Amino acid sequence: MDRFAEDVAPMRKRRGRWCLVAASLAVARVPLTAILAPPAPIGADALRFFDHMALMRGDDGGGSDRAGWVRKFTRPVAVVLRGERAARDRAEAEAIATTLSAWTGLRFYLADRAQPGRARIVVTIRSHAAMRAQYGAGGPVCYTRTWGKGGRLFAASIEVSRRFADCLRHEFMHAVGFDNHWTSPLATAARPSVLALRFDAARASGFSSWDEMAIRLLYDWRLPAGTRRDVALPMARAILEAPRDG
Repeated sequence: MDRFAEDVAPMRKRRGRWCLVAASLAVARVPLTAILAPPAPIGADALRFFDHMALMRGDDGGGSDRAGWVRKFTRPVAVVLRGERAARDRAEAEAIATTLSAWTGLRFYLADRAQPGRARIVVTIRSHAAMRAQYGAGGPVCYTRTWGKGGRLFAASIEVSRRFADCLRHEFMHAVGFDNHWTSPLATAARPSVLALRFDAARASGFSSWDEMAIRLLYDWRLPAGTRRDVALPMARAILEAPRDG
């Protein structure tokens, strides 16, 4: 199990069956959002972004990342809402599901309950007090786990504090296969992402063009689930450099 703590907590990890855990720490400020429209992600910068986010496992506290592999859902995904529901939560989850469906080519759809044997992302909206009781005063306010086999994801669990519901898109990107945070030297306001840390100038409140590029690339049919980084990186480069239809 890998644990990723956002902003101020040290990063920790525990060994075991591979299961990604992405956490966002409580902070006092609202996430920063890029104000100026960034240039379209192309070329070497686009590949570096994708490599860092999708093909590297997050910093374990020692100052370096670990090479990973392609991880993604390969069949339709039910999105199930639990906990302190509100109409706005359902509307936002439905908007995210619609966006992911368009970018991945898979169907992400809202469902009342998780069905055994079917791919799913379960989203639980909890009170901030409940999150503190579960994880402690200095613990995460947004928390994601994923489960899979051979690079094929089959389930994810997202917990979000009502007070920090702005991190929902951040956690969805972890849930669909992005293990890392956007913390490399390239992470600037001109290259924003929802996976930048909360205090960072690169933090975007909505999916950026860089996030869209990375999601589309991860779910490209030419990049099979389970492909190791050393093999996947040249494949990703070829996809980025291939002429686009139309």
